[in-house]
Amino acid sequence: MNSVEFGCNNFDNGAVAAIAETLRRDESLQHLAIWGNSVGDSGAASLADLVASCPLVSLVLSNNEMSDNGLSSLAQALPACPSLRTLDLSVNAHIADTGVQSLCRALRSEGGPRVEVLTLNNCSVGNEGARHLATLLTEPECPLRELDLAFNMIEDPGAKVLASALEVNSVLVELNVSVNLFSRTGISLLMQALARKHVPGRQILIEDVPYAGR
Repeated sequence: MNSVEFGCNNFDNGAVAAIAETLRRDESLQHLAIWGNSVGDSGAASLADLVASCPLVSLVLSNNEMSDNGLSSLAQALPACPSLRTLDLSVNAHIADTGVQSLCRALRSEGGPRVEVLTLNNCSVGNEGARHLATLLTEPECPLRELDLAFNMIEDPGAKVLASALEVNSVLVELNVSVNLFSRTGISLLMQALARKHVPGRQILIEDVPYAGR
């Protein structure tokens, strides 16, 4: 099977473990989506073995019940999945800075996945998480083109480090930071970074309003 999707099936960790065991030996699986279920940390740990053994291109685990521990388990498997390009972890309210740190470490690993689209909206990412993501963005070979951090808990210090990263990065074309905890100062820093670094098509979304570069 090339693609498998389970949406709003009320699957718990046990069901996800069974799915992971069934699919783990499928060398053709490229797209896996398990969204709107009850995948918690033990379910994420079960999926880690699957991620490490399949040539996944996209993984969607949105609207589940993962926390930092689950994301850390998943992150440990990511270096074994260099094919991964899209990762959606949105609407996992207990994913915060520690989990993001583990994720960024995995994404920086040599020979690891070159994720181009990373979705972390509606989580609990704060300033430390923003700092880890900013460090990732400053890596010379960082392939991220879209980063969604809407509806998180990032304040002006987080906006500052993201703005600094944007002045170095030449690949990211869309950053969504709508509905965070910025003041006008944080927004201004991001807009200044957008003006200083010309990247064709780059836009920053703040409060659902696109500020597009020229």
